[in-house]
Amino acid sequence: SAMQFEGGMDVFLASSYPTLDSLYFQLKKFENLKIEIQGHVCCLANGGEGVNLKTGKRSLSKDRAKAVFDYLVKKGIDEDRLSYVGLKAKFITGNNVLADRRVEILIK
Repeated sequence: SAMQFEGGMDVFLASSYPTLDSLYFQLKKFENLKIEIQGHVCCLANGGEGVNLKTGKRSLSKDRAKAVFDYLVKKGIDEDRLSYVGLKAKFITGNNVLADRRVEILIK
């Protein structure tokens, strides 16, 4: 299960919501858990950053991570437990565009 996005945007695919909600419930259950939300983009050479088609800014990986952050905060998770970072296209799989349009969670 993964948190994946529309191409060029920070808009969740419908298939992302079960994973988002699972993450939310884990954060509710384990109240001391802190995470870093890491955004990724696909298809760019040399680890470049993608353009967010909604804003026109070259901040797509960070925007995707912030979308998860905002979702969790809106549901009541304390933002002091969450951080987010855009990792651009530094960690692409090279074989699956959809898998590269993702957010990963690092437990701190």
